Amino acid sequence: MIYRFSILLIFIFLLVTFSSNSQENIDVKGVVYDSLNQEVIPFVSIYRESDKKGTLSDFEGQFLLEDLNKEDMLIFSYIGFERRAIHVGSWQKDTIFMLPKAQLTEEVFVLADNSFLYDMVRSVSKNEQTFNGVAKTYLELESFGPDQQLELYQGYYNGTYTGYDIEDLQMKNARFSVSPISKRIFASTEISKAIYLHKLIDKNAYFPGNPFELRNRKMRKAYDLKLNKRFKDDNGHTIYVITCEPRDPNGELFTTKAWIDSTESRLQKINLTIENAKQHPFLPLWPNHTIDDVGLSITKSFQLINGSSITKTVDFDYHLAYVNERGEQLPIRSRAVLSAYEYSDFFFLPLFNFTRVSSNDFRRIQMLPDNSKFWECNDDFQMRNTSDQRKAFLEDYRTINSQKLLNTKEILGDLFFEAPYVSWSKNRVLIDGISKDSSDYYTRQNVYRVFRYDFDIQFYVDRNELCDSVQLITKAIYDPYTSFYHFYAEKENQVFLNILFDLMEIERRKLHKELMQCGDDEDCIRAKYLNAKKTANELKEQYFLDVERGTEREELKKWNAVVFEELKIDNIKIFDLQPKEQK
Repeated sequence: MIYRFSILLIFIFLLVTFSSNSQENIDVKGVVYDSLNQEVIPFVSIYRESDKKGTLSDFEGQFLLEDLNKEDMLIFSYIGFERRAIHVGSWQKDTIFMLPKAQLTEEVFVLADNSFLYDMVRSVSKNEQTFNGVAKTYLELESFGPDQQLELYQGYYNGTYTGYDIEDLQMKNARFSVSPISKRIFASTEISKAIYLHKLIDKNAYFPGNPFELRNRKMRKAYDLKLNKRFKDDNGHTIYVITCEPRDPNGELFTTKAWIDSTESRLQKINLTIENAKQHPFLPLWPNHTIDDVGLSITKSFQLINGSSITKTVDFDYHLAYVNERGEQLPIRSRAVLSAYEYSDFFFLPLFNFTRVSSNDFRRIQMLPDNSKFWECNDDFQMRNTSDQRKAFLEDYRTINSQKLLNTKEILGDLFFEAPYVSWSKNRVLIDGISKDSSDYYTRQNVYRVFRYDFDIQFYVDRNELCDSVQLITKAIYDPYTSFYHFYAEKENQVFLNILFDLMEIERRKLHKELMQCGDDEDCIRAKYLNAKKTANELKEQYFLDVERGTEREELKKWNAVVFEELKIDNIKIFDLQPKEQK
């Protein structure tokens, strides 16, 4: 069977505007369109040639690069299209055209049953990509209901990557806004986890299957493969674009479109789509809620490092019906993009021990200070708020942002987190002990003594290089996930906890002074942090032994005096703790 391929030229143009900051530097703002159908093109890679720093065009095809040197070159890159280099200072037109790679037109002999396509897909699965790397990574997500935007999430991570898969995403910094709807909120609390749970070649329980998971015989039985297009890339390799349609659209297999380098049996790009997926990674916020009608579209692109393909971008879109306890449905559509933009460097991650239950994105954000300077100065990669609508949503006083997270009781009538982390302040904390009226009060009194209480107060340490300065952040944090108290809480116990918290704050201040001497030596920071944790634990053990939950009043008074001398806080007076003989 003979097929002839015709050239289809699809032009992409960018409407670009410039605004001058100074005589030397300018800003570049534009929108990326497909000139054939006038649709915007998201996630075009745009970066400065001088330092490789740049951005992606966003969900609406918009991009913004600020403070560009007129002598620099801008590089525009998108898989399947000719790379363009544009001189910033000499550019005067208002359109840019990116030509697609020309489709090969010579006659090609194709087997009637397309057997070579199945062999090509299988060869990709067998050609294991072994490169492991850590990269600076950016993630952005937007979610919408029927009539309004519901959330906007932006975060920076250290991503751990192996071949075609993401092994982990560890947060550096993030921010969000969510908009209440009928005194409820919809939040994608673990979107980063949902993205990295997807594995391309290994089967897993969270996503539908795809042809790269299957051996040749099972692939032939499950999928119908068709050749969509062929072209040559910048290296002269022939790229095959193959469409894989499930023979049975039962919600168990992705429809797949793959860009395969036939010379090296490597993936350049893949798109996976499905409606009514039987398997998906989403769980409702509350146990009496459900999630129905899940549709997914996942597009991954890969870059070549050390001879191996590894993740460059992930476009992760989904829609679903969120059903509450009354059976009311809220249709949701979300779109997320991830970019692994720097494999030669990675972030210094905050030092803090997160437990498994507290490790989702929103709980980690709760730990972060209001750090606007981080967002102003982190210019390695930014998807700027080019959309006025997006920027307005992030700054809208009616939305709940990162800093309002702990005050949602005033907005929603309840706390977003039942047991939030608590940073030290002069405000006092209270033990939520066992009520004597509780049915399990007497049961818990029989718990072995060593397991009846513990208060875990950790140090949080972070370091950021921002603009021309170094930012050092330290905090003393009460961890509700590892703390417990199986006693009835009286005044002396409240004093006991608050003195402990204050003692840890004193140690935190000592640690901060020591860390200031480390400069940019990250090993020094980690060593002093570990030493401070050891010292704090020893102090805590001695304090616990001396005061016995506050029942040893004389010892409690001695430790209270230590706190008063350092912090000018008198916990015994604040809680009106009377001497035992006057009780």
